[in-house]
Amino acid sequence: MSASAVLSRSWSCRLALLFFLVSPTLAVTPTWIWANPRPSGNNFVDLAYKNGLYVLVAEHGQLYTSFDLNFWERRDAHTTNALRAATFLGSRIIITGEQGVALYGDSPTNLNLVDLGTSDWLESVAASADQLVAVGDNAAIYTSLNGVNWERQSAPFTDWLRGVAYGNNLFVTVGENGRIATSSNGSDWKIRQSGTTA
Repeated sequence: MSASAVLSRSWSCRLALLFFLVSPTLAVTPTWIWANPRPSGNNFVDLAYKNGLYVLVAEHGQLYTSFDLNFWERRDAHTTNALRAATFLGSRIIITGEQGVALYGDSPTNLNLVDLGTSDWLESVAASADQLVAVGDNAAIYTSLNGVNWERQSAPFTDWLRGVAYGNNLFVTVGENGRIATSSNGSDWKIRQSGTTA
């Protein structure tokens, strides 16, 4: 092969490579799919279930849903804030998390982001038949009737809260320093003795 043929071939290869690198149709960023462990390697924090739908929340705004606990589909949470808790108000999905982030939606494909305007993390959320209570840092207690509009409630303590549950017509919240408190309406809280400071 002559020197001019080698030079011509070299330039042809360079032009083809240049075309590949600058072509917008060919320079596509690959989409990576997590394979193992399933559904991902995130630190999962809470799982909610209602009418055949599982909702799984995790760090960095990671959110997954499943109908069979085998196939998990990643959903758009519209945030990178940590998601800390999930529940259902009727059939509506409710999620709370880092720096007052809250999500609500009537389907996993249609979730809406609400910013409660606080730096407090909402660590847990519970629902009665017609009301939501979310709790978290600095004795934060928020209530909502629909997951869209939230109102901060005052508490007779300052302990950081870690969990809330609902049953027998009563919300129960727990937190640091052995804090336990109960409320029938989410607004008026009564301190209960836990017998521990843990």
